[in-house]
Amino acid sequence: MDFRVLMLRVVRGVVWLLLGWLLVRGVADVLVPHPGVAAETQAPVAVPETPPTGDPEDRQAAGTFAALFAREYLTWAPEAPMDREERLKPYLAPGLDPQAGWVPGNGAAGQYADVTWPYRTESLGDSRWLVTVAARVWATGRTGAEAATGETRAATAAGGTGAGTAAGGSGAEAAAGGGEAGAATAEAWAAASRLIFLAVPVAGGADGFVVYDYPTIVPGPRPPRVEVPPLPGDEVEDAGGRVKALLTGFFRAYAAGGEGDVAYFLVPDLSLRGLEGALEFVEVRELSLRRLGDETWAYALVRFQDPVTGAHLDQRYTLRVVERDGRWYIAEMVQKGD
Repeated sequence: MDFRVLMLRVVRGVVWLLLGWLLVRGVADVLVPHPGVAAETQAPVAVPETPPTGDPEDRQAAGTFAALFAREYLTWAPEAPMDREERLKPYLAPGLDPQAGWVPGNGAAGQYADVTWPYRTESLGDSRWLVTVAARVWATGRTGAEAATGETRAATAAGGTGAGTAAGGSGAEAAAGGGEAGAATAEAWAAASRLIFLAVPVAGGADGFVVYDYPTIVPGPRPPRVEVPPLPGDEVEDAGGRVKALLTGFFRAYAAGGEGDVAYFLVPDLSLRGLEGALEFVEVRELSLRRLGDETWAYALVRFQDPVTGAHLDQRYTLRVVERDGRWYIAEMVQKGD
């Protein structure tokens, strides 16, 4: 075969291969959208919106700032409004009402917020936060600097335990009117308090925060509906009241003593610490003995007394009990803090 004819056939074959490859690529470009026009040829993808969460450290700092502000905002003596304005200045953005929208009345009553706590902090984006502060507010029957600064605090109205300390005496003296300071405190503070939820808009970050708009009183949280589940297992009889007698002796020793005092009531491999006199045992008020498989559990409501105040305290306990050689023992006690 002539060399020129051979070369012509080779060139012709290469040309046909090239045309075929170009044809395939052209069809692919028609069927597959080009990245540059994907937005026009395909349906848009819906991206779910997520609320901004903000920096965790800024969130905590914003809550603390709002709680401090709320304490000053909710505390005043009506005859000294300028004092409150001065206290609010470090918190408010320039141009905002110096009273931040809450102007104390002209009457004789003042008020004092003794507890403020950031209940919820919501990020609004752009370094802005809405902090809902829970505040306990006491109305005072006095007008004066002492009411504004909260020298005696609202705890004095609830029994005087804080008043005695503030007045330089014991809480008992204040409650009983054991000194002039205690008597004056009891007369000065009204016994009524209220819980306020205050939504505080704050802005800022690592360099600090300001209240940039008026705070708003908002409803408190709705109490959840929680049903108490029934006790597990099948109830069995406490024959002869022997388990109740066991728990009576145990809790008397548990309240008064330490680890060695309760050992008599326990199985040998169980160790429990007592309350060492923090409470005084009164009685086992309720007892339900229940069978779970091959185990016996005691669900007890036990009453103690506070040796300092004389107040009664009812507490629930769950205990696994076992009978050995005709005598009942405690084999397990479900409790927190051990």
